[in-house]
Amino acid sequence: MSDNTKVIRRVELTLHDSETYIMQLGLTNQGHQISFSKEPSDEIASIIEDLKSGKEHSDEEGLWEALIGELRSKGVSVRDLPLGDLELKVQWNAVSGETLGLVKSLTQGDHGEIARDIANTVSRVFSNLGMETVDEMESALPQDAVAAFTCLEKGRSEGLLLFGSKETKLKVFHLAEQINAAVLEPAQRKSFYEVKFVLAQATGLYSYVYHDVDAYIEEFGTTADPSLVHDLYLVKANAAAQQGKSELAYTLYQKILKDPDCSYGTAAWAHRGIALILGYRDPVALDHESRAADAFLLAGDKDHFVESMVTLAERTKNDNLDKAIHFLDQAVNVLDPTDAFQGDKRAEILLNKAMIYHGAGKLPEGLKSAEESLRLRNQTDLFGNEAQILASLNAALQFQSPSAEHGNSGQATYNIQVERLEHLMLDIHKDNYTLRKRLADALESKDSGPLESLRDAVLQQGDPELSASYWSALVIVRTDLDIRNRLELLENAWSEASKSQVRDDVKCDVCCLFGEVYKDNGDDDKALSWYRKAIDYNPYFWMSRQNYAALLWKYSRWEDATAFFEAQRKRFGDLPHLLYAHGRSLLESGQAPQAVPLLRVAQQAMPDADYVTRYLNQALDSLVDANALSMTKNAERESSATVSVAVLEGCLADFVRFVQSDKRMTFWKFDAKSKKHKWVPSPEQHGQDLLHAYLKSRFEDTVEAIEEVKTGAGRIDVYLRFRGGLRTIIELKMCGMGYSAGYAQDGIQQLVHYLENKKTHLGYLVVFDGRLRDFNKGIEKNYNYEQFVIRSWVSDVRPKVKH
Repeated sequence: MSDNTKVIRRVELTLHDSETYIMQLGLTNQGHQISFSKEPSDEIASIIEDLKSGKEHSDEEGLWEALIGELRSKGVSVRDLPLGDLELKVQWNAVSGETLGLVKSLTQGDHGEIARDIANTVSRVFSNLGMETVDEMESALPQDAVAAFTCLEKGRSEGLLLFGSKETKLKVFHLAEQINAAVLEPAQRKSFYEVKFVLAQATGLYSYVYHDVDAYIEEFGTTADPSLVHDLYLVKANAAAQQGKSELAYTLYQKILKDPDCSYGTAAWAHRGIALILGYRDPVALDHESRAADAFLLAGDKDHFVESMVTLAERTKNDNLDKAIHFLDQAVNVLDPTDAFQGDKRAEILLNKAMIYHGAGKLPEGLKSAEESLRLRNQTDLFGNEAQILASLNAALQFQSPSAEHGNSGQATYNIQVERLEHLMLDIHKDNYTLRKRLADALESKDSGPLESLRDAVLQQGDPELSASYWSALVIVRTDLDIRNRLELLENAWSEASKSQVRDDVKCDVCCLFGEVYKDNGDDDKALSWYRKAIDYNPYFWMSRQNYAALLWKYSRWEDATAFFEAQRKRFGDLPHLLYAHGRSLLESGQAPQAVPLLRVAQQAMPDADYVTRYLNQALDSLVDANALSMTKNAERESSATVSVAVLEGCLADFVRFVQSDKRMTFWKFDAKSKKHKWVPSPEQHGQDLLHAYLKSRFEDTVEAIEEVKTGAGRIDVYLRFRGGLRTIIELKMCGMGYSAGYAQDGIQQLVHYLENKKTHLGYLVVFDGRLRDFNKGIEKNYNYEQFVIRSWVSDVRPKVKH
């Protein structure tokens, strides 16, 4: 039945107590129509044909009634159904409290409001889950610790640990801290500790269970599951890090990583723990986050792999834009585009990509990513992500060309979209969204009254970025305050912004505001210091760059200016204004010969700029070859001490190029009789020999390459074990000249079996493709199956290539 059908009647038919159908009577533009949920049985079809051929019914409604009666007389069970059905899926995040729903209407009608009512109810149920446990524990404490523990166990059995909100778990955790474990029986004490460990992980309050871990291992460690003991050492390391015992935490994390029985999941969290205590401005920390990403991927934990990729992108975007974008593309590639929930995550990553492009001045690329993010979110049946859709919508609108004509109609359309999304927003999201919108409106209006009234609501959120933005907004709006009071507000902003989880962009904004305040007060040295910090956090923010450079010139700090503009050119390229600024700084610092070629190119780009010509004329007595403009870049060298996923994939790319350029014809022999090329005997073995030799040549003793390993599902072509813990499988397949595309694609399913057996979740398919006509056809770059990720590489081994 088409989407334009209005359903009038709907029943469920059960035939012979087994076959079930849904039969509908609908009204279309062409008239009434009877339809079934699946092809009707011969018996039902025969009844309909007999009734129609009898011509006793002048319309379909009469036929419907006669059909119902006839079906019942033949022993078919008929049950009336409502006119509409709804398919609803709801995801609820206990940590963030976010609710995301998917609604599909199986019949005509807008059931969105019903779905949202259900989702609101579900989110309220989860939000309130465990509050009864809180009340019962408060009543039992402090007089009866055993009774309080019994209440805690009851809450655990009711799903508190799995489904309770973070706020509720915080309350339960603080109440559990009042229970003296010594008064409990051993079995109770064991369970009590385990509940506390789960609560510590859910709330992030690891420091509270630092000594509990030792107590648990001492009493129950010999009988506990080894994987649990690993996780407990991880909890203890997290607790040490939270207490500021960085060296102890680092040692504990390394102890976990050196254990050969350590699981990928535990290793991933240990690497991330090291990254956090080192701080992401440390290159070693980025290496550990990269290793965490590898381990998450190998463990089949795609969500945290994506989180690592986003973190790496955020931390590398200022130094290497292409690398940051590559990290985000890696995150997108593991998400299933056919899954609506993962599709929204893809849209979030694309929005992140848009923001990075835009911040770096790549405006067309930023707009393209923002529009793709909005397109993905607009085409799904998801709800609960209205605030995120608004973010994509605002980015797409903001990134459009300033010359684009929108007019009143464009603004009206935008306002209608915003109003609709705000109306559809789930209750649980509205308070936070409304608060942020009120804060933005108050800042735009420069009205301190509304800002002051928001203070308690903002600070109660416990969101450091939101709090930092609030204190900064007060500094901007309260221009009537003296320097002391403005700095006091800024200290509050920096206290929040300097926290590790806060984005560098927010840190930059606060540093730049410090610079503004000091500059306005005449303290240029302090202003320079804070502008420099702002640039370190976000080198793309134009205000901090502009003001920093202006102050360097104001105080004739020409050597510093020369270094600064040289760095700017490396980042942004040889833009005319940067060439001029760098050239003038060189001239003023006594390096006129080096300044000439820069000023000359700047003058050619800006012939009407008299100030450029003036400084060029001053430097012409010391001409140098314009080739001084050329710059060399040092190639990055990667350490092979510990092989990462990125290093391995780089090796595979090199291998494919090597085979294509140097070893292509070793796969073939020329048959004089048929005058055609044919595969050499056992071509897959030949490819395997080439790959094995290449891997050993590249990685030497850092890799153990085991060929043709027997598994429960078959034989693995190449099983790789690297120093540092990376384990993966490479399946080799031929394609073309007797080997079908289906044969090559069968390697995907084989890999899944192999990966399951070896307890890893990342594998590679290498296809030696000899097809002359359909080369590379039907072979995708990425295959996602449940928690597994398989990436393919195609090597062109065609005996003849058309140029």
